[in-house]
Amino acid sequence: MEHLTQPQDLSPAGVLAYTAITGLIAKHGLQTGGCKAFYSPREWFARGERYGTRSELVVVYDGGELGEVCRMDGAFYSELVEALKGQHLYVEECTGWYAAVYPC
Repeated sequence: MEHLTQPQDLSPAGVLAYTAITGLIAKHGLQTGGCKAFYSPREWFARGERYGTRSELVVVYDGGELGEVCRMDGAFYSELVEALKGQHLYVEECTGWYAAVYPC
């Protein structure tokens, strides 16, 4: 699915986060709602966004089930927290439509 494409310029930590999140998407059969789900910090900055530009990965879930992974009240959030913790990463819910992954 094109809207789940891995950004080309991710750091190694960003690739780990991407892999963890896409694993949960597959495990739980989640949909994105049709929007592009993953951005590198550079791509995010190029869009003119102010927050999340120093992260390892930005995850957009506007209107999709992917929010169940990235929102603090999401059904699969605790699974993501545990998966990222092992990689020394954490997810931060930025707004009601995107989150960013940072190093611990």
